[in-house]
Amino acid sequence: MNITIRNEEEKDYWKVEEVTREGVWNHFQLRADAHFILHNLRKSSDFNK
Repeated sequence: MNITIRNEEEKDYWKVEEVTREGVWNHFQLRADAHFILHNLRKSSDFNK
């Protein structure tokens, strides 16, 4: 298996948020905010510096 590590591109945003949400989903407390935080971080002027 070959793995390539690279910066995400805009076309990747939905999938990255989906993977993040699934990775931290709390089945005991039905909420997961990490994907939403990630979504909002991209709006920061410091993102991709």
